[in-house]
Amino acid sequence: MPTQHFLALEEEKQDRIRRAALQEFGRYGYQKTSVEQIAKAAGISKSMVFHYFGTKLELYKYLLFYSSDTLKVYYDGIEEKLQGLDYIQKYKLLTKIKLKAYLAHQEIFSYITMIYLHPENLHLDPDIEKLFTQMVTQREEVLKYLITSSETDHFRDDLDHEKIKKYINWIIEGFSQQIIAELMNQPLDELYFDDKWEESDKLLDDLRTLFYKQK
Repeated sequence: MPTQHFLALEEEKQDRIRRAALQEFGRYGYQKTSVEQIAKAAGISKSMVFHYFGTKLELYKYLLFYSSDTLKVYYDGIEEKLQGLDYIQKYKLLTKIKLKAYLAHQEIFSYITMIYLHPENLHLDPDIEKLFTQMVTQREEVLKYLITSSETDHFRDDLDHEKIKKYINWIIEGFSQQIIAELMNQPLDELYFDDKWEESDKLLDDLRTLFYKQK
């Protein structure tokens, strides 16, 4: 965990150090990332990294707790927000939340993906394993809630409803990946979503035409 010296820094400097560490660990994993790499990316000395965090492992652990707290804000109360929405409306809301979280915190997603794909970066400390398991479980519960949703009364009767869900999921996930690819290199303060949401609304209308009963 960070020392009081780190917590006393201006938020801008804290953020710069966190982003640099998340980026380096996300690229190379725990073992192949040196404190010197992180220090260089953050624009501080190696000794200051140790001054702020004590050890590389403590920095790594702190980043996971920070990532969990940051992303939790986006998903808190999500099931309540999904109540009363039809299947496509639910997926639309989840996609918006996911996109905003990803584009605002790309380094966090890179770091978490690295841990997920390379479990050796998970088995470094019991606290890391426990927290990461909690994060994955929370995400899976949200997805399970959506996938098992009974809000399928709108679906066409001549198509298998589970297949309809899969088709909708694949199409919307593909669309969200396209948006990410187009926007991920733009500065955060210049991101403009309105035209993307208009395009998204048109896509969802098309999905309703394809898979919903027509009135």
